[in-house]
Amino acid sequence: MRKVARFIRLEAISAPCVRASQERKSKLGYRKRRRKANLKKKRTRERGYTNLELINQAVAEVPYQPAGSDKTYRLVIRRQLIEESKPQTSLGPAFCFRYRYRYVVTDLPAQLVSTKRVIDLTYERCDQENVIK
Repeated sequence: MRKVARFIRLEAISAPCVRASQERKSKLGYRKRRRKANLKKKRTRERGYTNLELINQAVAEVPYQPAGSDKTYRLVIRRQLIEESKPQTSLGPAFCFRYRYRYVVTDLPAQLVSTKRVIDLTYERCDQENVIK
């Protein structure tokens, strides 16, 4: 029998920096700073690049057993809905929506580590590899 992945909608996958930011905001006397203008979209249009923007993301988990192995692993899949907007033409801007899939194969027990936490741990590790030089 084949198992079907069911995606769980996430508002945002919380990274350590996001949690630290939320703790800082909850302290007494916190004042929100004025936000700088975001020039990314403007620059991508001017230079003719395609702008990618994350619209939605979801996480699913299915059991996975590789061929020739007796052990069953957890396959955690993250599906991201990405909006691609190309530079404006005479006909108007060109929009396209695509799904991007990322996956993690792990043997961490489901009772101890949630699906969302597996994604957090994976991306913390990836960031750590960028820090070490």
